[in-house]
Amino acid sequence: MNKMIWYDEHKDGDDMNILIVCNNGCSSSVLVKRLNNELMASGLSKKHHIDHAQFMFMYLQKQPYDIIMLCPQTYHEWLMMKKDDIKDTPIYMIPPKLFVSFDIEKMLEDGEDAIHQFKSDHKNPVFFPGEEAYMKNRRSVSYRKFKENKKNI
Repeated sequence: MNKMIWYDEHKDGDDMNILIVCNNGCSSSVLVKRLNNELMASGLSKKHHIDHAQFMFMYLQKQPYDIIMLCPQTYHEWLMMKKDDIKDTPIYMIPPKLFVSFDIEKMLEDGEDAIHQFKSDHKNPVFFPGEEAYMKNRRSVSYRKFKENKKNI
């Protein structure tokens, strides 16, 4: 398997190169266009870079990515995939409600937190504590905000 995707040592607050992947490239392209527009509007486009790809072509990407974010509809493809093909780059399954929010801040926060967690355990895909049952995940905010809200209840 072509291993063009590689993981660059990432520190919180650093620039982030993100690859968003869906089955056919349609929903990821819509999401990436919206997120890139938000990056431009917020002045963060020089700091972060977001691309998209079809699931079957994610190995062929030449850009180094800090994280690969999988759209919810790729969950079953992920289950069938040979997991050793990508082991040096964190892979994060975007929760369905977070995916439809199209919110750049939430996506970036989850990206940073997923990278941080991957650094400590090197397990793919990255699931935050309590979210291992992916299809039951109903979170629509970043995990960081979700944890803060839980503490305040």
